[in-house]
Amino acid sequence: MRIISSVLLFIAAGFLVGCHSDAPVTRLATKQGEQVPVPPFSIAITLDNEAREKLENAGESIKGWIVFDGDGTRLPGEKTAPHREVFLGTHDFELERSGTIRIKDATVSKEAYARLSDRNYHFTINVVSGRRSFGNNVLSGGFAMGKFEDLADGKPVRIYCSLLDTGR
Repeated sequence: MRIISSVLLFIAAGFLVGCHSDAPVTRLATKQGEQVPVPPFSIAITLDNEAREKLENAGESIKGWIVFDGDGTRLPGEKTAPHREVFLGTHDFELERSGTIRIKDATVSKEAYARLSDRNYHFTINVVSGRRSFGNNVLSGGFAMGKFEDLADGKPVRIYCSLLDTGR
């Protein structure tokens, strides 16, 4: 069931991608089983002026989730699409405003981690408006992906968001 939920979140991100901060972080997901810590890293989320103003005026938050996956041995009968062969888990966050957040409490499945053929696994970050004031996501551009070796320089992953074009 967790894989199905994660897959649906990943697919939804493709359609509703939208934008992190020194603001308080709320942990949204719970983990089951033994976990391995993810190396700490930072995400810098920048909203253009129009998006920042719209979210601030509405008291809207920014939500995000990180999907961790990698190459390795898939379990017999396991379907991991759209992820790679080894789905490691997710980490969710929510912010009051844009800025830089330090991800230091993310974990992944120890069992899945043991099946990796390359410990330099992948991350995919999706960011959207919080949907507390607006019924739908209003942000565009909230997406980044890479491998952990990309973070070796200590610089944050940068995500830039603007407002979705609603055709008005």
